[in-house]
Amino acid sequence: MRRLVSATSALVGLALLASGCVAHYEDALGYRARQAALRRDVPAFRELMAEAADTLPSHPYDNPKKTVLTHFLDLGGEAAFFDVIDEWREREWVSEYMICAIHRARYRGTRDSDPEEAARAADVCIDQARSAAYAGDRSWELEVCLEEAPFLVETSTQSLARYMRIAADATEPRTFRKGLVSGMTHLYVMDAYTRRANDPSLDAARALALTERAVQEVGARLRSILDVMRVAMDTTLLAAGSAFGASELERVSLSLGESFIGTFADSDIAEQQDLAWAWVRSMKVRERDRRLSRLSLWDRRREPKDDAYWYLCSEQAVDPVFSVAEVRAVSVRARERVEDPARFAPLCEGYPSLAGPYPLEAVAKGTLTASVARTSSVARVRVSIAARKTLP
Repeated sequence: MRRLVSATSALVGLALLASGCVAHYEDALGYRARQAALRRDVPAFRELMAEAADTLPSHPYDNPKKTVLTHFLDLGGEAAFFDVIDEWREREWVSEYMICAIHRARYRGTRDSDPEEAARAADVCIDQARSAAYAGDRSWELEVCLEEAPFLVETSTQSLARYMRIAADATEPRTFRKGLVSGMTHLYVMDAYTRRANDPSLDAARALALTERAVQEVGARLRSILDVMRVAMDTTLLAAGSAFGASELERVSLSLGESFIGTFADSDIAEQQDLAWAWVRSMKVRERDRRLSRLSLWDRRREPKDDAYWYLCSEQAVDPVFSVAEVRAVSVRARERVEDPARFAPLCEGYPSLAGPYPLEAVAKGTLTASVARTSSVARVRVSIAARKTLP
């Protein structure tokens, strides 16, 4: 009986605690601001911001006014949007550092209903980024204004012409030009595994087809931007701006048994070959990005900080019954481009085919996989690295 009473008391206590937690959550400023945004209730935000101004932060990372503003930015298309923003700025409730966030929201809210107003909002962000480029202590604002900006990533290449003209202007600050190229090319691509994880109803074939189409579309967009910009921009600057976009395409291409960067390394055009190494060089000096870990860009046990030239010596066997090509390879890393294939003989004995050079071992492996798939007409290709060697 005592156990029953104790269990009942515990359940009642949990119920009261749960109801208290729910009530506390629904009373929270962020929750109420989110609900007001979903209702598109502009007047409610005036009261919420006034409350936020009188609310002390609950922890070091809490900012009540910024919480309210963040949700209000979902209403960037409302007619009274700037009336409210101006009121808050007069009372110093909104920082000047939020200018680009505010106008990016305005662009998102008006791009379909009022293209002229959307273009005006985009121009404010462009001007703010240009101003920040001239002021060294505000360089962080370039990213805030341009990185993943909707007017740069959510538009067609034809619509990007006005921004490409600005980026091509050699009189503009280099950091500003780099930021524009980065904004236009900083796109994420979802691989087939992630697609199925997000949507379990998606079968493997469909997920693979969607991924292949996305790589083709994003790759074509990047190539078209590069074709225009390489005429007016040096390779170092162009690669620095487009490095993430190329690396993201490489990450997903490898999951498809291909290599985006490898197609540039294999190109007969010297500028495209230079881009392949410049992309890798640019990414190696950046902060480690776990999303791109498959490329081993920051693994110093394999990839040196400086340029590397990877070659693959390989042999293959095709199983026609199971339509599989088994490829064994030896990867050889050199400090410079090697013109004489005979130098590889001591390291690659027994592996007759030689391919390279490539700027990363992952790129070399992906390029070899794609090449074998094309020439062998098989459904699957498995490439295994038997040994890793360094050319003296």
